[in-house]
Amino acid sequence: MTKYTGYALLALLLVAIGGGVGYWMLQESRQSDHGEGKQWQLLEQAAMALRGQQQSLQQQLQQPLQLRAPAKLKVGDALRFSVTASVAGKLWVWAVDGRDEVSRLAPITMSDAIKVEEHTPLLYPPTEADWQIEVGVPTGPSLLVVYVGQSLPEALAPWALPGEALTQTSTGQIAMHRFDVID
Repeated sequence: MTKYTGYALLALLLVAIGGGVGYWMLQESRQSDHGEGKQWQLLEQAAMALRGQQQSLQQQLQQPLQLRAPAKLKVGDALRFSVTASVAGKLWVWAVDGRDEVSRLAPITMSDAIKVEEHTPLLYPPTEADWQIEVGVPTGPSLLVVYVGQSLPEALAPWALPGEALTQTSTGQIAMHRFDVID
């Protein structure tokens, strides 16, 4: 497995959106019974390191990145989530599946930047999109990782696209959410 395993390893397919999906406010998972794989653990460690860098008074006063997504999805369901950041920037999204394989969900290419406005909820995929992210196998615990910032920090370099610009420190926000994929 390479760091670029991402473009569809969760068997996440882009097809027409249909039907609504319920959303719940999510908390970061710190349970030890979730994904056991190395990629999952590495992404969690990177997120914690980024949070450790955000120690300025201004960043401490910011609200955390809010991530709303389903807690449980069936194979074939559409994955849709909303993000509200207290900083403006671009959106990066990864998912780690039950096989510990990382899929980069956004942006797929460096030219596909998704802009996030400060304190403005962003629904992804957008309601008007003619595609969706369809959840596939494997079943079991999965991890959604969302980062909003001006550029991708070095802590997330293992999951960057080839040639993607990296910054040494983070001025962005990161959130993680565990969800379960069931039959």
